[in-house]
Amino acid sequence: MKGLKSVVSVVASVMLLSCVIGCTASVEKVELERRIPLCEDSEMALQMSCSFDWPLKGYNQSSLRAIQRNIIHAMFPDADSANDPERAFLQWCNEYKTEYRQTNLSDDIDDESLFLNWERAFYGEMKEPCNGIVSYVYDHYIYTGGAHGGTYRGTINMDERTGRVLTESDIFKSDYYQPLTSLLREYLPKCADMDMIFDASISPSDNFYVTSEGITYVYQQYEIGPYALGIVEVLIPWSELTFVK
Repeated sequence: MKGLKSVVSVVASVMLLSCVIGCTASVEKVELERRIPLCEDSEMALQMSCSFDWPLKGYNQSSLRAIQRNIIHAMFPDADSANDPERAFLQWCNEYKTEYRQTNLSDDIDDESLFLNWERAFYGEMKEPCNGIVSYVYDHYIYTGGAHGGTYRGTINMDERTGRVLTESDIFKSDYYQPLTSLLREYLPKCADMDMIFDASISPSDNFYVTSEGITYVYQQYEIGPYALGIVEVLIPWSELTFVK
């Protein structure tokens, strides 16, 4: 539409809710949102929001900053601020504002479709540290028109002492792959409706998180089953994980 203004009305709020993980580490809940209209006076808009745990204390200073940096990089990979969640969020909004308008805006919009209401949202949860590992689980929801949106679930595993990102090879012994694969396939029926699974030959994917119960592997929507199955999580108890370092 002609006459599009360069200034976008912004609704942004931050809610800081203190909570405690375990006995030492504490986090705040950061909640932000921004509505970006398709054009002036349009009811169609891109809704951006996030609600995620942000660590405050309970780690040494260098570890805390590394953990914060890892969280920002995972959720807002193009952010230029590693320790400022609000700034990172606003940069993320500006990035997708351009895509939203270039994709949907034309000189004459007479029949505005509900499909022009887009949405992007992030949700993040910090798990209680276990065995020196702190895990962070985040969901990225995207709706860009159509029957429904989609959600990607990612994880970060970090050394509690240094904040360094850990992979499978950091946690398991060198011969872990085959026994872990067997356990994942054994425990899959305990965690999902097998009538909906179209690929039961799952294997380690480096997308996992750690809790006091064990190690949970995450498989995305459509990865091993239809959309209706949702995201599948397979928990392997610690008692089964004999190949942990």
